[in-house]
Amino acid sequence: MLSLKNIRNNIIFGLIGFSATGVQIVFLREFFEVFNGNELSLGIVLSAWLFWTAVGSYIFGKLIPKKFELIKLVIFLQILIAVGAPSTLIAIQLMSPFLKSTPAEMLGLLPMIISSFVLLLFFGIVSGGLFPTAVLLIKDQKRRTKAIGQVYLVESIGSAFVGLLLSLALINYYNNLTICIMVSIVNCVCAVFLTSNLSEKKFNLSIYLLSFIWIMGILLSYEIIQSTIQTYIWKNFRLVAKTQSHFGKYSLIQTGNSKTLYLNGTTLFTIPDQAGAEESVHFAMLQHPMPKDILLIGGGLNGSIDEILKHPSVEKIDYVETDARLVIFFEEQFPQHWQKLIDEFRIKIHITDARIYLKQNKNKYDVIILNQPDPQNIQLNRFFTVEFFRMVADRLNPSGIFSLQTTGSENYINNELAAYLGCVHHTLSEAFKDVIVYPGYIVHFFAGKDSLVLTNDYYVLVQRMNERNLKTQYLREYYLPF
Repeated sequence: MLSLKNIRNNIIFGLIGFSATGVQIVFLREFFEVFNGNELSLGIVLSAWLFWTAVGSYIFGKLIPKKFELIKLVIFLQILIAVGAPSTLIAIQLMSPFLKSTPAEMLGLLPMIISSFVLLLFFGIVSGGLFPTAVLLIKDQKRRTKAIGQVYLVESIGSAFVGLLLSLALINYYNNLTICIMVSIVNCVCAVFLTSNLSEKKFNLSIYLLSFIWIMGILLSYEIIQSTIQTYIWKNFRLVAKTQSHFGKYSLIQTGNSKTLYLNGTTLFTIPDQAGAEESVHFAMLQHPMPKDILLIGGGLNGSIDEILKHPSVEKIDYVETDARLVIFFEEQFPQHWQKLIDEFRIKIHITDARIYLKQNKNKYDVIILNQPDPQNIQLNRFFTVEFFRMVADRLNPSGIFSLQTTGSENYINNELAAYLGCVHHTLSEAFKDVIVYPGYIVHFFAGKDSLVLTNDYYVLVQRMNERNLKTQYLREYYLPF
């Protein structure tokens, strides 16, 4: 039967893993948004986390415990974690407008490194100090190796538990600040519970008061804090709504009569954006002489699907969107646009990963359009690989067209951009017989399995526009030659 002391110790050890892993996940998601996330930025944040955790482990494992009663030190560290989790998160959120002039700006390497190491200093040292302090707390009761093993085991259970809790429930329903406040409250409650082992009334009373004041203060000021943060982050814009999912944080911003949706600081689409909607699909549709079956991968919520339907030969559109939360959010914020989509019998929406869809679905298409942002992280880069392009080629009819677009330049292409565009072209050429490019501020790539399908002939494209009686606002006959 477990003694009260063993129960106390196991609570401490489990809470170490629970707090550290839970807060680490939340901090990573927040940094991912601030840094317009890619894997390099995550590596920098994790490096800062590990560095300060190691510093904290050394300080509390070698220096401080010799001068303090260990159980008091553990309680004190838990109060510091309770304060540090939401405080550090708020600092990360407020960092964005301080370092970036616009929400979509990507930070350089040096600002990422400096901000990560500065902002994680306090929490990293404190959370890093809990583990050696917990080991020292029980090493007199057991052999040192057994003590370390027990701490590792129970800490790992706490880490696994919070990981499952976050991925299965909390991330989908609560924002990052709320999750940090939950962790904060759990640590305060645990600190109060641990005082039951102490007979010092003054110390116990101080912990009760600190925990009560902090919990009540953070709960009562929650709405004010949230409102102040959002006002500061989007000070030059009007924040209409926010939501989040496993894929990140969505922010809908209004500027004048248009609304722009951001995912982790990256622009997804703007409504209305007639020019963008027309350009994203009509070039591809005009490449095919009679497009009937269309597959659109992402980017269909900005009006692109409406533009595809302007081609009279279209019989079916399969639209693949990865994130169900994005579709629900779009339905909530743009009900009229959503109603048009679901009322159109030719449109079928699939909530799944595009690679999985291409593997499992055996339909053949005349035109497949990849309408995704640039491959700035692994999640997006999966759609620009040879393997993915070959999967696309397998789903095309013999005369089918594949189209994708990426960032370019109207005037000067530097070496880095040239290497990037050349890489995309070379990768497409590995999977398709014919590849042509339309240069510009947005570069359009077109690929075909048959070398006789694609055309650069301006007159052919104009003829198809006239035959289909396309009613476009920006993509006109005089625009095509350029």
